Amino acid sequence: MTEAAAFHLLRDLIERRALKKERLEDEDIRRAFGELGRLAASDVEPVLRLEAVSLLGKLREISKPVALSVEPLIVRGLQEPLPRIGGWGNAEERYYLAKAVEASDAPWIAQYSAEALAQAEISEKLSRDKWADLAINRASHLAEALRFVASSLREWHAQKPDDPELAYRKIIRVCEALTQSLLMADVPAGSGFGQAFLALIPSAATVSTTEGRRLREDAALAVLDLLTQTLRLRFETLFDADIYRVAGAVRGWWRPARPPDLVEGRIDRIARLAMEALHILARQGVRDIQLRRTLVMALDAARVDRIGGAIASPDVSLAPEVSRWLATGRDLAAQRSNETAQELNDQAVDELIGRLILTLGGHDATPNALISVADSIEMFEPTHGAALKRTADRLALVRQWVDGLAAKRRLETYGARGERVTYDPAVHEAAGVLQRHSEVRLTAPGVVRALDGRPPVIVIKATVEQT
Repeated sequence: MTEAAAFHLLRDLIERRALKKERLEDEDIRRAFGELGRLAASDVEPVLRLEAVSLLGKLREISKPVALSVEPLIVRGLQEPLPRIGGWGNAEERYYLAKAVEASDAPWIAQYSAEALAQAEISEKLSRDKWADLAINRASHLAEALRFVASSLREWHAQKPDDPELAYRKIIRVCEALTQSLLMADVPAGSGFGQAFLALIPSAATVSTTEGRRLREDAALAVLDLLTQTLRLRFETLFDADIYRVAGAVRGWWRPARPPDLVEGRIDRIARLAMEALHILARQGVRDIQLRRTLVMALDAARVDRIGGAIASPDVSLAPEVSRWLATGRDLAAQRSNETAQELNDQAVDELIGRLILTLGGHDATPNALISVADSIEMFEPTHGAALKRTADRLALVRQWVDGLAAKRRLETYGARGERVTYDPAVHEAAGVLQRHSEVRLTAPGVVRALDGRPPVIVIKATVEQT
């Protein structure tokens, strides 16, 4: 059977939906399958080989029995790489070509799929999604897949250097195709993931039309949304400094102007994710200086400091020097060595005053409580009642002195007895073993020292019990 006859027969059967299981043993069908398998595996004209593989991919979708018949032909035919797609075929033919390639596990498929993804026409959504899935899931790691796609995109851009609007359309479609596969693939991120992601981003180009400005904003949102989802779902990427350069590159599309508010809002979200990652390290006493410097260069120092301060300020468990670094990127002024002993003494004094504050603030040690008892017994024991009232007056005076001393030392309580809170061992003390983030009840408030321009320092932890 000639190749033309094989194509005509099988396409006619597909169109008429007449390729049933019982016909698979017909001599003409077997010969047509064999001819397609020969073309798929032969060093024939590139267009002819692509057509044969695409038709095999379409046959594979008809039914399970047909798929079982053609898949061995596909696997054998794809042992050697396919020719580049170029301008061959329409959207449907390219989609079924991708479906055929899916049946093979040949090692060249990851790179070939990445090239097909980058070269796909704007309208080819189905084939583009399939190529993206193959490019990612057949790669050894995500960084490799992104490098393949970026390399092919650069080649594509080189062919159309004077059309920035088309470049923005292309990156929108590529990001949309990558989103689902990139986030859900069971493939490690790999070394250099951030650099590979950055290589996807086209350089800044001048746009002068309303449509061009709209496409630039849409492209920026597509890139930043993909970046945000990646950071949220792949924890290991949070500490890759290079990945935040992607947001910086997108901001550069408007330089020296300011990006639109929607774009700035997405970058704020990325900056918060990054600063929360730094906060995780900071709570362990670790400062990733290089990551913070990269954030400042890529996302703007004012943004990073603002978000860092909002995260560090309420966290009283952070060491003062770490808290200041997280909020400003700078160290606390170094204390003179001869102040070390004084600082230790101050800490001891603060703790003693804190104990006094908590003792005098107890619900059963107030002047009003003593006066109430005195009033109850004064009728029967006037002398004892009067003595209790004098004691209550002295206790009120002592409490005023302690409050004044606490104000001078900048000491204050936090938490209220009976309040339900989420347990955090950094700020709470419990008699037994409690699970972090479990709900607990405060049995006694804690004491902090609050200095201007510095985060509060815990002097006495609040006491909690299991609810």
